[in-house]
Amino acid sequence: MTGDMETDAELHTRIAEVQVEIDQHTDALHALEWSKSDIQRHLNDRTDPIALLPSEISSKIFMYCVPPLGTFGTLSQPLLFLRICTLWTEIALSTHRLWSNLYIDIPQEPTAEFIQFLAGWLARGKDYPLSLSFAGPPKNSPHDEPLTDPEIVRIVALHAYRMRNLEIQPHCYLSIFAPNVTPFPILESFRVHETLITDQRWGHHVNLTLICDLLDAAPHLKKLVVDPAHFYPLTAAARAHTYHPALTHCQLDNLERPTVHLLPLLTLPALTHLSVSLYSELNQDVLGGLTEFLRRSSAPLERLSIVQRGNDIWRRDAIERLFATTPHLIALHVTLLPAVRDLTMAILMHPHFLPSLAELTITLSHPWPDRTWYTTLAEFLGVRSGGLKSFVLDFKPVRDPYLHQINPEPPFDGDREVFRRLMKQGMQLDLGRIAAFVEEPEA
Repeated sequence: MTGDMETDAELHTRIAEVQVEIDQHTDALHALEWSKSDIQRHLNDRTDPIALLPSEISSKIFMYCVPPLGTFGTLSQPLLFLRICTLWTEIALSTHRLWSNLYIDIPQEPTAEFIQFLAGWLARGKDYPLSLSFAGPPKNSPHDEPLTDPEIVRIVALHAYRMRNLEIQPHCYLSIFAPNVTPFPILESFRVHETLITDQRWGHHVNLTLICDLLDAAPHLKKLVVDPAHFYPLTAAARAHTYHPALTHCQLDNLERPTVHLLPLLTLPALTHLSVSLYSELNQDVLGGLTEFLRRSSAPLERLSIVQRGNDIWRRDAIERLFATTPHLIALHVTLLPAVRDLTMAILMHPHFLPSLAELTITLSHPWPDRTWYTTLAEFLGVRSGGLKSFVLDFKPVRDPYLHQINPEPPFDGDREVFRRLMKQGMQLDLGRIAAFVEEPEA
């Protein structure tokens, strides 16, 4: 064999020479690949039917190929457009809207490449209004801090002037707004959601001061959705009052104690849609707090959703004051504990409360009512049949699998006839788990 007569040094030299040739051929192969790709792009330019269309139509076609909230990554649609041909690249880069809707999953430790990639992407949108959704990795312990990368904060601040819709998953929220809220002059929708966490005891605490600061910084905000598990306590004395003239939709579902700390700080005169969870603590009158907020705002409220939590017992006068404060209400969704559902129905029986009510949804908590409650319901629907167009009876899911299998008692025969007659008259009735009892018997 040839190698038997050669020294080790000579063999190493030969290996190095062969490697040089391999590298040369590899470079040549890469050059040929680039040349082929360039030729293919020129061919695509000539044969592409997009080239025969006006640029405005081409841009619209590109927009139809992009999901409403694009995923941030190298394989997302806008970046794929840059790889087809020169013409497609020019169209994609000139269609600023392509780069304006984005879902961003921020890693635990963003790299310089990630920051540069994000900055370049957003810069392609020029001044077109942005819709951004930020998410971060789940916490591994209840003591983990939210993401606080200063470069992410800087980029958000740089493009805050053109953000129209902003959605924040926990672990990103505090980092984006702390220490000072950046002005958001055209922001219309802001949503904060709870991240899925393996251990449900690990909630994310949202500082309500920042919610108020955001309202002050976004004068044209129309929709606010706050859906965390917990938040830092905040007293009215700790923060100046916030008056926001533009907010029309406010959703505070799943907040444990929103009225205790947040609603006393707000006045929302344009509010038309409100959804809140009421949870009393230390014998506080949360229903009274909600009523005072609505009275102070004097808003043209049209749709109201209330979830009653805890063991709060609503008084008759408190319920009457709430309904008297919302005369323009056309839709009401209320989740009631057993202790107050009879009282609430009795008050709603009087047409002078909520005279414009057209849609009503009642969600019942376990234990389910007895058959006499459906008699009250049938009487109520009969009294309200002139204005009420839709009624939904919902039964809140029960965690206990045994209790979940227990069906509510069926209505009396006379009440079933009332329900059937109202449906024939045109009222839309969805009676949930008792609907089967009301169905017309087969001939």
